Amino acid sequence: GRETDGEIISIATKQAHTGMNRDCLVTVGKKDKRMGSLIATINPHESHYDTPEFSTGQWEQIFEAAPNLAIGVLVRTNAVKRAISAIASRVQLEICGLKKLTGKEACIKDLPEKIYVNTTQLWSKIRESEEKRTIVTDAAARVSEKYGDGRLFCLSYESMQLDLTGEMRELGEFLGSPIDEESLAKLSEESVSYKRGSDDLEGYLENYDEVKESLSSNPCLLAQLEEDEPKNFPLCGAYKGSEEEEEE
Repeated sequence: GRETDGEIISIATKQAHTGMNRDCLVTVGKKDKRMGSLIATINPHESHYDTPEFSTGQWEQIFEAAPNLAIGVLVRTNAVKRAISAIASRVQLEICGLKKLTGKEACIKDLPEKIYVNTTQLWSKIRESEEKRTIVTDAAARVSEKYGDGRLFCLSYESMQLDLTGEMRELGEFLGSPIDEESLAKLSEESVSYKRGSDDLEGYLENYDEVKESLSSNPCLLAQLEEDEPKNFPLCGAYKGSEEEEEE
């Protein structure tokens, strides 16, 4: 992320195979002729085998049915915390049988206060996180350019932590369907999921010093580990792209 004119603007930049940089910026204050909104989700990341990629013909049918379809991407820019969250969710799944909690489950009392993180598994999850962020953003940009109006709305988990109301207001403006202020106000009062882990990982990881030492080779990732407040981060180079995969 970067700060521009006092506002946090989420950026996810990808060097496309065509050689063109893709800058994913929130559109602010631009009026749109869209009427109403149609919302659907798709995860084109290749690791999600149960979600096959749409064919060219299918995308054409989708935009023919909904020509004003807006394209957006949701990412979590802190790959380290996303990776640790994924590892912790496996522990939670074993104990509670659920990956998402509301905070009312009786099993919460049985969850460990601290978790041990295998550093090899951590690095794997970090690379997967950056791979997903790269592939999804690139795929969305290509779809928007080929079938839509070329615009892309980028929303980050961290930006929503910093200012959920503001992010949703901008999303409504982007869709051409402004969200009324009463509904926006309720967003800050309600939560659909229970966040158990602390942003201060030093008190949550049993082997924090080991993890810190492992990530010290990448200052960008180390900064993500040590950050105890929501903040947007750039890609840190953990995922090298298709060339790295071919070499392996």
